[in-house]
Amino acid sequence: KAGPESVLSWRREFLREFEETAAGPNPPLHDLPVVVLSSDERPTDPNRRLDRTDAGAALDVLSSNTLYITAHGSGHEIHLYQPDLVVTTLVRAVVAVRHRVPLSAAPNRPE
Repeated sequence: KAGPESVLSWRREFLREFEETAAGPNPPLHDLPVVVLSSDERPTDPNRRLDRTDAGAALDVLSSNTLYITAHGSGHEIHLYQPDLVVTTLVRAVVAVRHRVPLSAAPNRPE
């Protein structure tokens, strides 16, 4: 049963990943698939580091296998504003994992 302790534990682990990433050149999640679905554009600075104040925009630096999708015109609750985009993105991630290809190489639609 999830409670305040488990949420706090997850947050501590998440912040530890940020600190670890900021301290070294290799992503802490290696090539674990990470999908970022954001209403903001992807930051363009290739040397950016994780910052606790804008963590969502930098999640893609935690892994070398990432997919960053921008939900243009969407608010914070993308699943309410653009549910089709959320479903398409999840299907793309599942296809990539099933075919053992990087997220960036996965087709936008299942074959």
